[in-house]
This record gives sequence, C-alpha cells and structure tokens, in this order.
Amino acid sequence: MKTVHNIAFGSSPDLARRFRAWGLEVADSGFVALEIDEESLEWRNVAEWVRCSGCVHRIESRFSSVEMRDAEWLQMRGDWQCGFPQPKEDEFGYLKHTYGDCPGCARCGAGRVQSAPFMMKKAPAWGQRAIAQLHWVYDEWFVVREKYQNCLEGMGVGCREVVDRQGREIAGVVQLVVDREVQVDLGGLIQEESECCECRRKKFLPVTVGMGPTVVAPARGVNICKSSAWFGSGGQAFQLSIVSQAFRKAVMDCGIRGVSFRPLAVSSA
Repeated sequence: MKTVHNIAFGSSPDLARRFRAWGLEVADSGFVALEIDEESLEWRNVAEWVRCSGCVHRIESRFSSVEMRDAEWLQMRGDWQCGFPQPKEDEFGYLKHTYGDCPGCARCGAGRVQSAPFMMKKAPAWGQRAIAQLHWVYDEWFVVREKYQNCLEGMGVGCREVVDRQGREIAGVVQLVVDREVQVDLGGLIQEESECCECRRKKFLPVTVGMGPTVVAPARGVNICKSSAWFGSGGQAFQLSIVSQAFRKAVMDCGIRGVSFRPLAVSSA
C-alpha cells in the first residue's frame, strides 16, 4: 500500500518556477492536477505549500496487485456515475418513486429501503464500461445485462429491472440486488455527529486512507453485501458495498469496468 496526494490548482509563471525548483514540471497557466507519492522527495518539497495554499487536496491509498489478490473481502467503489435518478431530478423525485414509504431520514439521508425499480432517462452510454452508479446513490449498482448474465448471475447475485420515465423497462441494463448486510468494526471510525437529531442514527465519515473498516464475521457463500453501518456527510448517506474475492475476480476476468476495490481486514467475532 502507498499513500498518494492528489492536488489541483490554478497555475501561473511564478508557481511553475517554484514547482520546477521542487522537482515537478507544471504548465505556467491554466488548471493543473498532480498526483504525488507521499514517500517521494517531491512531496516533502511541496507539502508545506499544499497545506498553506488552499489548493484542492485529496489523499488516498493505492494497493498492490498482491494486496488486492490476497484480500478475502473488499470494498467496491464506483468510478463512474451515469446520470441522475428520475423522476423530477430538480425536486429529488426519485426518493418517493424509488423508496416509497421508506425514503430515509430527511435530515441525514440514512435508512432508505428500496421498494420500486430505479428510473433513468435512458440506458447509460456505456462506452468501455459495464457497471455504473447514479449520482446521489452510492450503494446501488447498474450493470450491462449481458455481463450480469455471463459473469455474476451464476454467483447467486440477483438483479431487478430499471425503467424509463414512462415506466418501461430499459433493455440492456439491470440493477444488482444487494439484500444482505454485514457488520463492520466501528472502532476508529469518525462519526459526523454523535447521532442524527431527527432519526437518532449514527453516520460515519468515509475512510479514504489505509484499509477500510474491518468486516466482522461475514456470511459464507455470500458474494456481495452492504455494511449495516451508514456512511456519508450532510444529507448524503450510503452503506458500503462489500464483495468477496470471488466477486472481484469475476469482475476483473469479465472486463467489467467502472469500479475499483479497497482491501478489507476480516474479524471472526
């Protein structure tokens, strides 16, 4: 595992000269984005400027192929959102349509229970990808039907239809059904607040550096599940998507692009 710093800022001739002195070549105008290894000399040179400059700064961990391969369980994260859930996206109309009487807490977003198919404007423009998420919904997955049938259906992963704004099934895309939950060790996680003052649920900030939270006694024979704990900030809430190594291997072997993985530790109790 290594830690990398992603920074972005508006450049200038003066900044370009400073970055060259720190061992980093950047344009002398326009918007610049860099990824810098935390162990590198370049990061040691630029770290103080990053802390004081107010530039966009995101820290994340990268894992080796061996760490990925050896993990029994992993967190699956989306790399692509293909649009907004419908209907009436400007009014968050998907909450009533998709979740019915269980739209979750109006304040923190936790507690949603799906009762109807997700609605999209049209089928995703897949390109080279085969799995996607929707904006605002970070714990549901939409997959090319053929990829699902060839790669995931045989692993006991269910699916349901996706519909358009007229309620007609959209050909070529299905939503994965993830109806099992697993506990994660909450020790060391940071709570957004002690509990929501409306629903009394606890919500935790997402883990971006290091391994994710430890999975506690995962069910055998299950290849995809959700954390029982909720994560997010503000009105955004989601459950972690947790998959088996067999699920990850199927995704990789079938060329299902659009997701990345983070290894998770496992506890038996």
